[in-house]
This record gives sequence, C-alpha cells and structure tokens, in this order.
Amino acid sequence: EPSRSGAFASIVLALTGLALAAASPVEVRVLARGLSSIVPVRSTLGGLRSPWVLQPVFAGFSILSPSWLWVVLPTAIVAVTLGALLLSRGGLFRVRRAPSWHSGAPETAEAAAYTAFGFANPLRHVLSNVLGTNRTVGTESSAVAAVGVTSRERVVEPVETYLYRPVARATLAI
Repeated sequence: EPSRSGAFASIVLALTGLALAAASPVEVRVLARGLSSIVPVRSTLGGLRSPWVLQPVFAGFSILSPSWLWVVLPTAIVAVTLGALLLSRGGLFRVRRAPSWHSGAPETAEAAAYTAFGFANPLRHVLSNVLGTNRTVGTESSAVAAVGVTSRERVVEPVETYLYRPVARATLAI
C-alpha cells in the first residue's frame, strides 16, 4: 500500500509541472527581456498568442501550448474519472474479494501450486547454461540438530568475464 508521503510527493510533482506550464508565458517574457540586446523583443514575444497562450513562432512549426495544458489536462482527468465512475455505476472503488490464484486450476492444492520462483525456474535453468551459474548449499549443524542452511550462488557474466575484463587488462597494461 502506498505511503502518505509518496502520495503527497506525487501530488506535489504533478502540481509543480502544472504550475511550470502555467508560468511558461511569463518565462518567455523574462527571456525576451534578457535577450533583447541580441534578439528583437518583437520576434521573441511573437510566441505569445495572448497574455497566457504560447503559439508557434515559425510557419510549419508545431507547439503544444503548456499554458493550455494547464487547463486541458486537469479537465480531461476530471472528465475521465467522472466517466469511469458513471460507467462503472460506482463500482470503481468497490473492492472485489476472490480466492488467490493457484496455478490456474481451482482444484490445485496450495502446496502444489506454482510460486513466483516456480514460474522463473525454467528460465533460471536455461540461463544457468549461458551464465555459468554455480550454486552450493551447505548446512551448519551442531551435535544435536541442524543450525542453519547457507546457499551461495555464483553467476559468471560472459560479457564482463570474456570482453570487459580482458579489454580492461589490456588497456591498463598499455
């Protein structure tokens, strides 16, 4: 479940983007004043269609006005959200409860079901030949019982081992 600080940060990020878009005509005016000694103000301010809307300066050039996005994007988000709520008849926020999925067959016992590791296992076996995976499993035991199990896996990356390291050795030798 997302944290409140993450949700707050996302909202702040979205509002910052919208605020920058809304302020873009002001940025153009400030840049026009700063560049006035090099570029005529009239040509720089030609990008302003009205006090708050940017437009293309050159014929055949397209621009998406960030100040229009300030209005259009939130309106579109509200319209889509309302449309989804109306079409789902309020079911958009209803939580659906269903049994967890076990290998795609309802009669499969949980113990016999595939896990995420089980789905990745065939891929691991195929790639172990390419990557030269070496796995060792050891048990630590005392006089009474097993204390723990350690598992070590070593992966040889072919590009690093057979390309990058020899090139690095040759480069350092020079």
